Amino acid sequence: MWLPYASEAFDRHRLRLAADAFLGPGGSYPVVVATDLVVKFFGFAGEWHATWENERRAYQRLAQDDRIRAPKLIAHGVLFPGEPEPLPYLILTRMRGQSWCEVSLEIDQRITIASELGQQLRLIHTLPHDGLPSIAHWQTGTAGDGARLGAFPSELVNKVDAWIDTVPVAPPCFVHSDIFERHPLVANGHLTGIIDWGDAMAADPHVELAKLHLDVFAGDRRLLRAFIDGYEWPVDADFARRALAMALRRHAQIHGQHGPGGDVFYRLPELLAGTRIRDLDSLAEQLFSP
Repeated sequence: MWLPYASEAFDRHRLRLAADAFLGPGGSYPVVVATDLVVKFFGFAGEWHATWENERRAYQRLAQDDRIRAPKLIAHGVLFPGEPEPLPYLILTRMRGQSWCEVSLEIDQRITIASELGQQLRLIHTLPHDGLPSIAHWQTGTAGDGARLGAFPSELVNKVDAWIDTVPVAPPCFVHSDIFERHPLVANGHLTGIIDWGDAMAADPHVELAKLHLDVFAGDRRLLRAFIDGYEWPVDADFARRALAMALRRHAQIHGQHGPGGDVFYRLPELLAGTRIRDLDSLAEQLFSP
């Protein structure tokens, strides 16, 4: 059903949908992929209207630095204005490469790409962040409430809300916040782009580590170290605690924005197998100490 909608969106901007267009892999919102362009539709799930506005704003910021490997916004519009589901859309340039999770990579290639992700995020974090939502914008309930909705260690859940208030928060900057295994694109052992900017916000940059390390890197500290070195991230004594605290905040926020699902901590049973964790500080060190 989405190809006719994509064709209509392209027609409105005097663009032609390529014959090889196809529906992209599943995500929060449908994407039709063609030779050089993609069109992303918003609707039916979560805070779709706010996410459309937010992603459009994010691409406008990203265009300020041509060193950043992100799609370019070509056009935007609404297919059915005034209807309950008006189907707003964005037309974007298509980035070359395949998702991190679709490619078999040797460890040295993974280390190279992790470093390149660090270099990219350092550029991204310098962009203007005014007008972007905060980490609390879509959050419903507390971080502890969010921790109950996933694979977070049940014996530590009741300690989350008191503990998180003891962790210092860095000044906000422009962050992607949702770099999981489908969003870095790679080719020939290098990073080619970062896609899907609908969750961009103004937040402590440590929020990037939640999905980046626990999902993309699968908890591999060699990759975390390469990322930190590529970024030239200043690692202080609270680095691991900051990373866990922002992961907990991000996990709680996802459920307010996108509804059920999106467990930041789904790998924890595997990563913590055979390990007895006494408290949240110990958990932070176990997960995020570089």
